[in-house]
Amino acid sequence: MRTFLSASILLLLVINGIGQTPQVLKDINNRSFSSGASNFTTVGNLVYFVAEDPDRGRCLFKTDGTTEGTVLVKDLIPTQTTDPNIQSLTNVNGTLFFTQGSPSSSIRIWKSDGTEAGTVIVKQFTSVVPSLLTNVNGTLFFRATTSTTGQELFKSDGTDAGTVMVKDITPGNIGTAMDNLVHVNGTLYFTANTTANGREVWKSDGTNAGTVIVKDIITGSTTSNPQNLTNVNGTLFFSATNGATENGQELWKSDGTEAGTVMVKDIQTGINSSSPGALTTVNGLLYFAANDGTNGNELWKSDGTEAGTTLVKDINPAGSSNPDRITVANNQIFFTAIDAAANNSLWKSDGTNAGTIQLPVDAVVNSSPSFLINAGGTVFFRATVNAATGQELCKSDGTIQGTVLVKDIFTGATTSNITPMAALGSSVVFGANDADYNIEPRISNGTAQGTALLKDINTRTDASAPSQLITVNNEVYFIANDYRKGAGVWKSDGTEVNTRFVKDPAVLSPPQINFNTPSFITNINGTVYFSWTGEVQDLELWKTDGTSEGTIQIKNINPSGHSEPREFFAFNGAIYFSAATAAEGRELWKTDGTEAGTVLVKDINPGTANSTPISFTILNNQLFFVATSAANGRELWKTDGTNNGTVMVKDMNEGTGDGISFTSGKVLYDFQGAMYFTATNGTANSGFEIWKSDGTANGTNMLKDINPGTASSQPSSFVTGKNVLYFSATEPVSGSELWKTDGTPEGTVLAVDLIPGSNSGGASLTVIKNDTLYFRATNGSTGLELFKSDGTAAGTSLVRDIVPGATGATPDWITIAGNDIYFVAGTTLEGRELWKTDGTSAGTTLVMDIFPGSTSSNPANLISTNTHLFFTANSPQFSLEVWTVPIAASNNETQWTGNTSTNWFDASNWSNGVPDAGKDIIIPAGRPRYPIITANTTIKKMTVSQGASVQIAAGIQVLFGSN
Repeated sequence: MRTFLSASILLLLVINGIGQTPQVLKDINNRSFSSGASNFTTVGNLVYFVAEDPDRGRCLFKTDGTTEGTVLVKDLIPTQTTDPNIQSLTNVNGTLFFTQGSPSSSIRIWKSDGTEAGTVIVKQFTSVVPSLLTNVNGTLFFRATTSTTGQELFKSDGTDAGTVMVKDITPGNIGTAMDNLVHVNGTLYFTANTTANGREVWKSDGTNAGTVIVKDIITGSTTSNPQNLTNVNGTLFFSATNGATENGQELWKSDGTEAGTVMVKDIQTGINSSSPGALTTVNGLLYFAANDGTNGNELWKSDGTEAGTTLVKDINPAGSSNPDRITVANNQIFFTAIDAAANNSLWKSDGTNAGTIQLPVDAVVNSSPSFLINAGGTVFFRATVNAATGQELCKSDGTIQGTVLVKDIFTGATTSNITPMAALGSSVVFGANDADYNIEPRISNGTAQGTALLKDINTRTDASAPSQLITVNNEVYFIANDYRKGAGVWKSDGTEVNTRFVKDPAVLSPPQINFNTPSFITNINGTVYFSWTGEVQDLELWKTDGTSEGTIQIKNINPSGHSEPREFFAFNGAIYFSAATAAEGRELWKTDGTEAGTVLVKDINPGTANSTPISFTILNNQLFFVATSAANGRELWKTDGTNNGTVMVKDMNEGTGDGISFTSGKVLYDFQGAMYFTATNGTANSGFEIWKSDGTANGTNMLKDINPGTASSQPSSFVTGKNVLYFSATEPVSGSELWKTDGTPEGTVLAVDLIPGSNSGGASLTVIKNDTLYFRATNGSTGLELFKSDGTAAGTSLVRDIVPGATGATPDWITIAGNDIYFVAGTTLEGRELWKTDGTSAGTTLVMDIFPGSTSSNPANLISTNTHLFFTANSPQFSLEVWTVPIAASNNETQWTGNTSTNWFDASNWSNGVPDAGKDIIIPAGRPRYPIITANTTIKKMTVSQGASVQIAAGIQVLFGSN
């Protein structure tokens, strides 16, 4: 019986599985990337801030305190995702001004009314970023630098034409170093350093003529060093010195005239300085920190008269309390100070000694407060309540009982990394992270329930950075990092539910979170050996049977540091490996899996020098490896597991020179009862060539001098086939090409010269399936692509020219899995993604564009079990995690990829050709495009995953055959 579907309908068939579509195995590290929300600035009923959008980079955002109202204002540079360096967010009478850029690129002043259209460039500069943006009755003043004037004072009315230099105070390109811009009664005050007067206080009404020095406190070029300019009810207060022989740095005030610019009080009499700082005004009084020479640096106040400038309280009779972060709320000041017991606490003062009191946070005195801000009469701040909470959000209403922790945002001892805050009515907006989200914008009304995430702006997740995948009894083991528990060994059978730590690092004592990542994991007959820090906090020898209780440290080989065991290999009931100790260096060890049975075999390179054994290989019931000694260099060795039975086979390059060139990885290859490797005898007659050994000195010789004379053919990429050993080698006539050997000199021959003549095909990354060799190479007309060969020139061909022309897809990670060969290749449209081949051009297809578009997911670490291909890849949703593909699918199945278009009848949109009545169809989710059927067709069976769709054009019939 046949049925059919017609008209423009959408198929929404939900399924449990989607065939061979790659899926993330488990989002191990599902903590989000940080948007780095910062620069919070209040403008009217909005708070503006800068944050990282996952697709656009750092952009300008705004919030009205709701999730829906937390939105992107504008992507300032849509063509790039690099940091545009948005700084100096400033409220100018309800309009936001800010700077963007850096001296190495374009530098701009922008303004925004909170809309995308109303966020525009005011002025572009070509040198130092404008800074110290200051509002004076709706005019923006700032300092900026040009190549002709140096640094000078500028102003802006919000237009390009109205953004101009106010005055070239120091003519020429030297510039005037200015600082401390402050608004006082419609006049801008600032400090400027000129050759004639040194650094003094200046003022400006925005005109050239009205930009003048207020007073040359120390006549001539000597600076009076004015600092901390502060407006107190229309009077400018600041600190300055009137000369080395008069008074030190003391409190001054000015009404804007030379005569009205006077020292308020010589607090520390004579030439010594009281160094007033943290100047803050409340109710017409100035509060500040100063040192009178008797009481240390303490809290003072001033009404502008000498008599009215007094010490408020000697908070720390034993020294200085160093008042700081003075903040006004409810006609009082809040500040931080250090008491006689060295507690850094929150304090408040009403200006009297009795009214200046310490405010412990939930009875904790030493809370180290910071980021104080007034929001609707409540002071919010960041502080450490106790070791159990870390540094978190707190508040105070000015009473001891009302000074409390608001919320432990990152539950437990981990700090939530609260950023400087902005007030939004009686709430505060800030950035912070917790166990689920990295630094994102948050809001708090002063209650735990009202402290919440505003929006997860950067929705990408952190990577677990999986690596070192190995197979063990149809499971895969790998290294990954769960940010909650740290790095450890994981295992999986290909399902999410059975993807887990073999031993939870959090159960170790102390927990493993901040220690080194496990490494060198190796399967030895179903037991996995690896290096890990564990309880001793040094990289030592561990093993696991896949259970928590069976995951144990075998021995602390190097109690004074890391032994970092590696190169694990089984031979005659023992595991051989290299390990490092302070006394012997990195040498040959073995273990039977017990502490007592873990022993040094031999100190091959005596003393603290390393022999670094590598590439263990069994031949004729003997264990061979490569090691280095001071007397003989890097040569071929063998061992029977005893000190005396561990000997060099042959000093191929006699003396201290290296006979074998490679320093890591696999070096020795066994083939038909002999070992093959690359070596040199160090003579004028031979470079590094292919050698063969039967395990004896006499039987260890160069097989063939492929590149005669002192030049090297550098054989590499060895792979064993049926009665043949393939490898890549270089010689002058054919260049770098594919070679093969049957173990005899005359049988060691060039297999194929892909580019006739001395140009190189560069064969590498080889695997063999069904007596066919697959490898990466070029034939001169292609770039690096996938080739196959039966070992003859006639039987060698390009599998598919994935990227036509000289560019090439550059395949790597070529891996056999089930009936296919999987590999990684790169195209302009998809980037580097996962491909597979059955050995034919038509059967060489993209498996999935995991990171849609031209961005690469960069699959790597491909490894297969009987049922699954495992690999690591990066995606916009999960970042770098382990992915898996079932590999037992039928050849009578085709999957929609959507790589090219929406055309149902385009074979490049399918994994195994266009569907017909004989092929099962799978339409997976997450594809860049979905199919539209525009002509009548007959199909066998179609499965559409949730989130995927198929559209059928009007009047078109799709027949379903029986199955």
